[in-house]
Formats: sequence, C-alpha cells, structure tokens
Amino acid sequence: MSNETKLKKDIVFKDYFGNPVIFTDFLNGSLYDGNHHYHEQFFETDDTDMSLVDIDKLETYERRRDVAFRYKNNQGVSFICLENQSDVDEVMPVRILVYDAFRYNKQLQRGNDIHYVKTVTFYCGDRGWKHPLNLRGVLRSHQDINNENNDWEMILIDLKKLNKDYYKVESNYLLVKYGKMILKYGKDPKLFKGISLPRQLFILLALLLGTDEIFHYAKEIKKEEINMCESLEYLLSTGRAEGRIEGKRETLIVNIKSLMKNANYSIKQAMDTLEIPINERDEIKALL
Repeated sequence: MSNETKLKKDIVFKDYFGNPVIFTDFLNGSLYDGNHHYHEQFFETDDTDMSLVDIDKLETYERRRDVAFRYKNNQGVSFICLENQSDVDEVMPVRILVYDAFRYNKQLQRGNDIHYVKTVTFYCGDRGWKHPLNLRGVLRSHQDINNENNDWEMILIDLKKLNKDYYKVESNYLLVKYGKMILKYGKDPKLFKGISLPRQLFILLALLLGTDEIFHYAKEIKKEEINMCESLEYLLSTGRAEGRIEGKRETLIVNIKSLMKNANYSIKQAMDTLEIPINERDEIKALL
C-alpha cells in the first residue's frame, strides 16, 4: 500500500468511526451482541496525539491513535480508542500496551486523576489471528512469570467473526456484511451484481481490505453511490497487469535473498548487481 493510500486510509478511518453514533453502534455490535452497553450521547472526541517527551534525553516519542473518544456518564470517565489492523502482528499486544501506557502517562502529566483506558483493535485481514492476545503469550521466556497472575490482554475485533445482525446503523451492517463476503469469497464481481454502496462506506471498505486500485477508482468516480460489481470488474482488468509486475518483483526478491545468502552480499550489493533502479529499492526492501 502506497504512502499516499496509507495517509488517506487514516483519514477515511477517522472520518467514519469518528462519528459517535457509528462508533457506539460498532462497539455495541462487535463486543456486546448489539446490546446498549455504550450510549452515543456520552461520547466526546478525545485527542489522538499520544506523544511523550523524555526530559532526560530531550527526545520526543510520537504515538498517534486512529480513533479516540472520552466516555463520560454518571459512573465516571474512561477513554475508548479504536485501532485498525490489516495484517497479523504477533507482538500486537505489546504495541497496544504502549499506546495505553502513553495515554495513562498523559493523564499523569495533568495530575493524579487517572481514568481507565480501553483500546479495541479492529482486524480486517483474511488470515486467522492465531497469535496470542495477551502479554504473557508474546514473551519468549516464561521464567518467573508462570505463577504470576499479573497479565495484560488486548481486545480484538475480527471482521470475519462478526454478526451483521448485531448492528443497528445501516452502514455498520453493510460494512460487516460485504467485508465478510469479500474476505470469504474474494473479489468476484458476479457475487456483487446490482449492489451499490454509499461512497464513504465503499472507500472505507476498499481501504480496510487493502485494495489500492479500487480506492483510486472510487476517488475518480464522483457519485454518491458506487456500484460494487463495476468496481471489481475494474480491479480485475488492472489486476492482470499488476500480476505481471508482482511476478517480476517476486523473482527479484528471490535473487536478492540468494545473493545475500550464497555470496554474502549486503542488500545494497545485491541490488547493485541486479541493477535495480534507485527509486524502486525502498519498496523492494520493505518486501524482504
């Protein structure tokens, strides 16, 4: 996914889930079987900037939430955050723990009035999440912790496991319904014949499922609703050309790894030998 698309993805994700009505319905449908655990009138937007300044080292550590809300009712205050994840990450519990720690630290900087921080990870990948959800499962060594009760667990919402009937907001219902269909059956245009989605929802779905081509297609189509069948047919037509490009990249990666292993070349030496253009090297490095 290009840097431009990643930036747009963050903006689209924030724009969609930054709506308290949508956010509330999504949490209730995903975590509480559609029951009214949260109520939208108690949500207000919170600061997504979790940057931390280390006074001793004079360094700034930047962390930024995808979506962050403050929830305040007669029982108190809590901070509810939503993070988007497209790929399986075996150390995700640690990453979320760091996010939460930064939010707690921000509260400490303002005094001793500390409130609960809850982060939910929305996973939209096609692979099953088979890695641990808790800190204990991530640790490489279990020395000294086998008898410890102190642990930390992340909250994961897996798109593939959601029930569309638990959502009362139509866009959330459609997001889950068609997101699951694409993950399960692929992007076959015939499955989506006659189906159109609101523009914002269509773009969000394309970005969450990692489809750059559909995202750029949707940006150019200035319609309030976008036909899914037509867009997927467009994806197929561009995919044939993309497939040839990807095949070439896979061959390059195999050759680079072979030179690094058998000839003890550095990445730069291998790329120089294979005469890979400078402007393509960063993208290929990311795939190694």
